[in-house]
Amino acid sequence: MDWGAGGDLIDLTLSANEGLHNQIAKHLLTTERFLEVDDVQTADQSKILALDNASDDAANTLKGRAEARAQKLSIT
Repeated sequence: MDWGAGGDLIDLTLSANEGLHNQIAKHLLTTERFLEVDDVQTADQSKILALDNASDDAANTLKGRAEARAQKLSIT
């Protein structure tokens, strides 16, 4: 499904919601106990991870990115 011009509004809404929840978590957990794990996907991964895609490919892509990011964070 192509979200068209509404895609920007959805992105803005999701970003604002994410920011709010991060602030609440930081307040409740304190900064020392809060670790924000964020990642930027490639253009190919973005196509797979469309907002309404619940396919096995999308799930495997998310799992792979999470594992790679967790591994990187555990080393640093």
